[in-house]
Order: sequence, then C-alpha cells, then structure tokens
Amino acid sequence: MGAGTTAHLLLHFWPSIEIQGWELDPTVISVGRKYFDLLQLERAHQDKLVVHIGDALEANIPGGFSGIVVDLFSEGVVIPELQRPSTWKCLKDRLRDGGRIMVNCGGRRVEAESPSRDGHMVMQETLGALAEVFPREVFVLRLGYDKEDSSIALTGPLPDLQAWKQSLPPCLRRYVNKWVPV
Repeated sequence: MGAGTTAHLLLHFWPSIEIQGWELDPTVISVGRKYFDLLQLERAHQDKLVVHIGDALEANIPGGFSGIVVDLFSEGVVIPELQRPSTWKCLKDRLRDGGRIMVNCGGRRVEAESPSRDGHMVMQETLGALAEVFPREVFVLRLGYDKEDSSIALTGPLPDLQAWKQSLPPCLRRYVNKWVPV
C-alpha cells in the first residue's frame, strides 16, 4: 500500500475498481494520510478502497484476487522473499481464475542502501523466481533506456495487443508494445 501512490493512480484511471491494500508499517499509512492525500482518497472511495495494516504476503480475500500489485522494497531493493519461487506460488494460489500479478522488480537504477545488494541482480533473481511459477507467462516492461533499468513484470498470457491498447487511457497506450517475454 505504501503511502497510496498506486491506489491514487489506479482509482484515477479506473474509478470502478475495488482495492484492498496492505501495508506492514502503520507509520507509512499515517504519513500517506497526512501528506499524500490517502485519507481523502479513502473518503472519496470508501466503498472501493480498504486499507489494511499487515503483511501483504499473507493477504487473502474470499474468492481470491483478480489482480495483485506487488511493490515491496526494503533498504532500497526488492525484498528477499520475492526471489523465492515459494512466495510467488503462495501469491498465485490467492488469485482467482484468470487473475494476474504485476510486480515492480526494481533494477540497477534503483539504488540500494546496502552496497552488498546489486539492484540488477535482485531484479534478475525476482524475475527468475516469478518465471519458475508462471512458466512462459511472465512479460516485462523496461522503464528506461537499457535492460538494467527498472522493470515491471506481468503474469498471465499476453493479451491481444490491439484490444489491450484500446482499453487503456491514451497516455498509457504507448507502453503496450513494449512488453517482452522473460
């Protein structure tokens, strides 16, 4: 959940979706409510946005999730749990049929607080673990100019690109053709 940036974006572009957001640190939610308009977003979308304090990796809802957005960082890099196939298997089991996972995988340009953690290596390990659980169903969007920049991954079969493009807001359509298989 963080301070609510992703929830803001999702509800801006798709106001009819329902979001269940988890944040481990209640202080982050407090900061989001005070400085990032999370409280106003919750009030404006009280029937669509529910904020939970707890471990996002343990989150579940009856019937499963239609989508899971994973943006879990600690000390400047993707958390170690996301380099384990077992974590992705647990998350996959929480999806309803046809559900997808979208993941911020980081990259070299994401500066780790610890010099022993290489962002590019962590990104590659995260993608490898994800691909092990979703064979031939992981696609990556590189957010930069080279393969070491930050990346976002999406699970599931690649949608029909034209239909997908038409379903997106105009400002996001240019990214559709940039998704590549892992």
